[in-house]
Amino acid sequence: MIDPGLIEYDDLSPFYKDIADIIGVDGAVKIGLKFGGYERYFPSLNKAKIKVRNRQLIDEYINSKKTVKAIAKKYSITERQVLNIVSEGSSVAD
Repeated sequence: MIDPGLIEYDDLSPFYKDIADIIGVDGAVKIGLKFGGYERYFPSLNKAKIKVRNRQLIDEYINSKKTVKAIAKKYSITERQVLNIVSEGSSVAD
């Protein structure tokens, strides 16, 4: 068996080079060894990004002097959405 530590960037296929560009050759090789031969789907991070946005929005609502209108404009959502997010966030924290 070949030592995976000997694999260099130029040995990789374009798919794994894209991964190596982000996490390095060792990381790309580890992914290849773990998932090679499988077809994988990477879901978007939209839900995680919305959770982060909502935490930031609630923090601004509670700790700043910004108006609901200003917060809505900053996050490109309606004032009603701001109030709903704050309300939902408050009930989750209780």
